[in-house]
Amino acid sequence: MSNNEKATVLLFEPGKYPKTVTIDAIPSGLHKAIGGEFNIIYPFGNDICVVCRADAQTVGLKTNRALRSADKRTEMTYGQLTSAFYNQESKMEDKHLLGHVVFTPDSFTKPYSEASRTYVISSDNKAFIPGMGGYSIYGSSLDGTDVCVRLEGYMAAEKGGKDGWKIEKCYLVEPGKEIQLIMRGPFLICDGSDQRIKSLSEIDRHMLHDKYYHPERIAEKAGYIEVETYRPSRDRNDR
Repeated sequence: MSNNEKATVLLFEPGKYPKTVTIDAIPSGLHKAIGGEFNIIYPFGNDICVVCRADAQTVGLKTNRALRSADKRTEMTYGQLTSAFYNQESKMEDKHLLGHVVFTPDSFTKPYSEASRTYVISSDNKAFIPGMGGYSIYGSSLDGTDVCVRLEGYMAAEKGGKDGWKIEKCYLVEPGKEIQLIMRGPFLICDGSDQRIKSLSEIDRHMLHDKYYHPERIAEKAGYIEVETYRPSRDRNDR
């Protein structure tokens, strides 16, 4: 690793919303980013790593987030995704599925990143609920630049016509919920493939940012971990 290599990663601090930061991807840069000696761990069972304080327990740092198992993202056709949605809603359970629909670059008149072209939709849209009086599909772009859009009128696969937005690929997203670790003090989430600290992909960065967006209050009672998300008070200089 060269001395001037940079990495764009996520920084999580207790009581604060996550930040996208660019760090020096060398030991001194990691030390500076989290304010002390560090460990690199792989709690998600994939190439995503966490850089955390090595002394978090011994110096009594404040609890930060409960890290959960990795989300599972299964590629499928739009027909398969909508069938899964419809089947789930037919059960009339209080449980909904989540999907990502990625539109082709040439669906738009100007270039957009993949995260901007990826729209998050849920099975609890009217289009996927049996017996609904209307038909609508609302979604938001993964990067948050296009929010609560009524998509069925734009999509070629729905009511958008032959000149509508074309689908490149789709994913069924199953959020990981099993708690793996309780983090104390600041930590980074990075791409750790090839045993190196590298920039997160844009998709991973937005998904992890959203998954761990809210700070958490964490308490352990009789062997049971209780986690509560909350909205912190913002510093007037934060944006």
